[in-house]
Amino acid sequence: MANRKFWESRFAQEAYAYGTEPNAFVRQVAPQLTKGRTLAVADGEGRNAYTSPNKATR
Repeated sequence: MANRKFWESRFAQEAYAYGTEPNAFVRQVAPQLTKGRTLAVADGEGRNAYTSPNKATR
């Protein structure tokens, strides 16, 4: 139960827990991705999805 309380309190705040900029790995590989569908597994608040070449389509 302690783990659940930790995550609930972490994401209960209005501010983004990890910021709004994509992580270094996503910034590095995003230019190599082609346009199409992308599945962002366990992306948390979605900050990495905005770097995807698909951001305008879905």
